[in-house]
Amino acid sequence: MLGNLVAVLALAGPGALFAPVEPAPGDVTVAWASPAYEVVVVTWTEIGDVRNRVDVVRADDPTELVSTLTVEAGRPNTSGLPDLRQLPAGDLRVAVSVIDENGAVVSEAGLSPVFDVSGMPAPVITSVVPREDGTLLYSWRAGEAAVDTSPGDPLDVPAADPPRYWPMATWATFSLYFDLVTEPIAETSFVLPADRAKPYWIAVRTVPNEWTATGFVATFVHGTKVTATVPKTVAAGGYLTVTGKSVNTTRACDLGPCAIIENDDTGRLLRLQSWNGTAWQTVAATFARGDGRFTFRPRFPGPRQYRVVAPAVEWSEGRDAMAYFATPPAMVRTMLPVARAGG
Repeated sequence: MLGNLVAVLALAGPGALFAPVEPAPGDVTVAWASPAYEVVVVTWTEIGDVRNRVDVVRADDPTELVSTLTVEAGRPNTSGLPDLRQLPAGDLRVAVSVIDENGAVVSEAGLSPVFDVSGMPAPVITSVVPREDGTLLYSWRAGEAAVDTSPGDPLDVPAADPPRYWPMATWATFSLYFDLVTEPIAETSFVLPADRAKPYWIAVRTVPNEWTATGFVATFVHGTKVTATVPKTVAAGGYLTVTGKSVNTTRACDLGPCAIIENDDTGRLLRLQSWNGTAWQTVAATFARGDGRFTFRPRFPGPRQYRVVAPAVEWSEGRDAMAYFATPPAMVRTMLPVARAGG
């Protein structure tokens, strides 16, 4: 009883000392209005036909109001509560008091059982792998669930088992809005199709429980672009000199379309490859210099097609993923000897 009185005094405001003149509402209960778990309904009992104030408060601090509403005399002793589903995690309860025609509290508060509004935890990204065909494989694991601080409360709903997830991604040409790229899945990996041009953000969101506030985690995937100058002919036994530049692309967005920004791809691993008739094989490897430029100068292996490849960079803690890129094949032939006069 003393706890109820303290709650009423706190809700009524600083210095609101009074002698209750009305009995406190009793049997305050909360329940979901329907199996859709969208609206919480509070009900109570009381003596007489009176006005009521219904407050949602923090369980550990009844002075912290989450919401408040008035139920006029002549109305049933029940009310739907304002949407609680987007609230931060924590424990709540409902306090129902009697008020007079001026809105002053004239009774102790009847209190509902404590209930929590804990949403689903954020997943944890474990790998992001750009692939040569332009697709992207990314994986995650379930996040650590919050401790249930009010087990068995009247608003608890059986959790989905296993949890389900929404893979998400942004379009490279538009702002920071995420698309749901598939229906919810129970798997913990997804292959993003190649038709989504990089750079982009990818994300995973846990499908919400009844409280809808849910965990969300995202990471960035850079685009890659390589230009290369490959000679058309090289003397037999000479050096094949290939030069070029590697850039990685990022996004600069506001509320409208995004700009694609090119950055010097400092330190990017690059490979010079040749086609041996059945597969591409690496002839030489190097790293881009500070300005993104690079040079290959191996002994000329012979006439064939050549290309420069920037291998994909997988995501790791503290490092974004970077897309794979290969320049178009360029044919290099052996330079014919120059005929000398009189020869």
